[in-house]
Amino acid sequence: MELDLQIASTKPQSVEVRASIYQQAAAVAAPLQKLLPVADHLDVDAAAIQRKQFTFTLPSVRSAATLEVRFEARGGGDAPWVPAGASQLAIYPENQLDLFQTLFAPGTANGAPQIVVLGESPRLKAVLAEIKVPFAQNENPPAQPGAICVAECKADAARALIDATPRDARLLLFTADSPLPAGVYWTEVGGRLIAKITTPVLADFDQCPDRQLLLLALLQKSLRQDSELP
Repeated sequence: MELDLQIASTKPQSVEVRASIYQQAAAVAAPLQKLLPVADHLDVDAAAIQRKQFTFTLPSVRSAATLEVRFEARGGGDAPWVPAGASQLAIYPENQLDLFQTLFAPGTANGAPQIVVLGESPRLKAVLAEIKVPFAQNENPPAQPGAICVAECKADAARALIDATPRDARLLLFTADSPLPAGVYWTEVGGRLIAKITTPVLADFDQCPDRQLLLLALLQKSLRQDSELP
């Protein structure tokens, strides 16, 4: 991992900079690496900003986590170290996309395939193919109960899809043109668990681990038929 730093001082001097890395959990910050050298005898002054690149190794994690990199600096010699800024980073498991395949693997309690893509929904099909989750295609919601139906649709077409979805089915509607603020809106209509997703989950999916986690959470909740609504 590389961080581009900008280092400045209120007066001309030679400075040292070091960093410590912590993993945050609730209100606790657990140290992972401490007192890593960043810069040694770097000449700075008030008229110019020195740019420095700090490289370090990200830890392996099993779930999404937050790192905080804390910097300290001193003017050299026996001067005390003082806080010099901090940066927070979100990190994710390296094999995060494998979680989708595990969720829908044949022979598991969930079985496969269970997802039905409604209509054209090109980005949904591309994402499901990328994460190797099997799916069926249909123009309308299937008659069998318990199906997970997913669709990209205009906001004004969502009502028709909800009405056509059978009882005990789950329906995830990705509506980019919704007047609702970006988010995920769960509701239950006649025994059907419905989610309207107005946040851009599908765009740049392969480059956005936070969107991958959101889609995983949506599918996990859809599989839990007895879940309470958030």
